[in-house]
Amino acid sequence: MPTGFADSHFQRSRSGTLYDFCFSAARFRWTTYIIAAAVSFLYGVFNGVVLHRPEQDVANEVLASILIIIVLRVGYFAWGYRRAERQDTVPTSRQVRLSLASVTICLIAFLLVVIYDFGFVPTDVAAQDKLSTAVYDLKGGRTQAATKSARKAIELVVSAKEAATPADPNFFIAATQDSSALRSYGGALETEAFDLQLQLAEYRSVLANVSLSDYAGLGCQDKSQELYPPYSEYVVMDQVVKNCSQQIDGTITWVHVIFVNSHIIYRGGPVKLEDVRFVNCTFSVERSNAGFQVLQYATLGQPKLDFTLKPPG
Repeated sequence: MPTGFADSHFQRSRSGTLYDFCFSAARFRWTTYIIAAAVSFLYGVFNGVVLHRPEQDVANEVLASILIIIVLRVGYFAWGYRRAERQDTVPTSRQVRLSLASVTICLIAFLLVVIYDFGFVPTDVAAQDKLSTAVYDLKGGRTQAATKSARKAIELVVSAKEAATPADPNFFIAATQDSSALRSYGGALETEAFDLQLQLAEYRSVLANVSLSDYAGLGCQDKSQELYPPYSEYVVMDQVVKNCSQQIDGTITWVHVIFVNSHIIYRGGPVKLEDVRFVNCTFSVERSNAGFQVLQYATLGQPKLDFTLKPPG
């Protein structure tokens, strides 16, 4: 190895710097990694297996614990480790490769923590994580924490809706299941769950990709107008309804209808929807079991919804 490198290393190896930790003090470095791995493993097992906490929360905290332990050990090495433990020799090529690999692992762990904590993850993933946390907190009797997580999830969904951020279709299924679980607890969580389902329905509507070529189109001049009186005896079939404010409950039957850029109103009456889709729509829905199911229908794109006799709730 060139003399210049050896001289440079020899000078640095006496300084107690991060360079020493990464390339010279192999025993101290690997002891640090073993301690970090053992502590984080025990932490992950206890929180994930014993406490049944959400997997994504635990994974994030495990990465953070590894980083914290390594940083503390490096600080201890820099300020208090005995000089006798520092090797004043030029590292072999194998030692250099191992050292570079260990440093790379540390940097990757750090980047993963930063990416997760600062929101550089898909919005649907972040929202689902908050919903999972809310459900977990509810099961543990932590209503206040659950409410806080649910509100954060709503904020994330609203942000994604406004930005039209793409989302995995499975997100809407999982989020709807979680909103139903939250609503079943009643109280403040019932309100948060309803607000969440409303935002999910509008978010799904923003992302809807529906072909309009097979439908006849009818529209309103602005969203203050209603195209069909809600209690008229119509069967509206194979239509595209654009730019309207339309009440969907009443005596109308909606079959193979696409609402585009419209405001959808449900006031708690009977409703019959079959293969009805919503594209870039907003919703005003009665806060009842029936209203919640209407929002779920819009979110999940279900084939049929029929409250022709007596709507639930």
